[in-house]
Amino acid sequence: RKVVNTNTNTNTNTNTNTNTNTNTSISTKTNSKSETNTHNKKITQEQKQNQDQRTNAITAFDAIGNRSEYTYEEVAKMSLRTAQILAHVIVMQTELVSLSNFKGHRNIITIVMQKGWEQVVAALAVSRAQCAYLPVDARLWPEQRIRQVLDLSESCAVITQSCLLDEKHSNSHSWLKTLTIPVIEVSSNANDILDKNWKSSGFHLHKSDVPKSFISSFFSLGGTFSKAKKDFSLINLKENTLDEIPKASPRDLAYLIYTSGSTG
Repeated sequence: RKVVNTNTNTNTNTNTNTNTNTNTSISTKTNSKSETNTHNKKITQEQKQNQDQRTNAITAFDAIGNRSEYTYEEVAKMSLRTAQILAHVIVMQTELVSLSNFKGHRNIITIVMQKGWEQVVAALAVSRAQCAYLPVDARLWPEQRIRQVLDLSESCAVITQSCLLDEKHSNSHSWLKTLTIPVIEVSSNANDILDKNWKSSGFHLHKSDVPKSFISSFFSLGGTFSKAKKDFSLINLKENTLDEIPKASPRDLAYLIYTSGSTG
């Protein structure tokens, strides 16, 4: 009996050891497979990031035929920084007025630009700032038409190219600097926006007094003006200002386009 018992225990121990070794082997293989998947995932992310750094998203030509190329990473960075400027302007305007019952009025941004990479960056920036963009062809639209559209759309800000504010430019719209809504001037040199000092080199903000049309609308709908004078300059720009903008809903406008009768 003692011998039998001893053999039984031995078999039991052998089985136990075998099972333990088997489980350990399976566990080791599972962990190894998991680590491999994680490693492959990291490689994929790194490859995508490297691809974004190398792949051109925009190829543009200026008036004299000079070619410019911008990668996905550069376009993303420029649109983000433009969106941060826009968010700063929106927050400043919102703080200027107590909206009470007055909502959904200040989310249309007019993009007054010639064809170019700046248009793409501006449209992406407006979307990132949870607003709707209104494209205006600065090359074809006269001042009177643009003013009319700005008034009808009740745009809360304008984004334009720095070259268009030059009075010597062939398609100059320097009159935009006199508007009573904020005008964000974007540098026509992409390096200014990508520079570490982009707040001062890449953008300039033009802002006149609050328009009378806004004043009458706010008072008629129960709005009241803040006594504090808000600083619309970019000196105090916070890079997390985008977080203060309410997220757009599926029912909000994405864009607004004015067409001619034939196009419509």
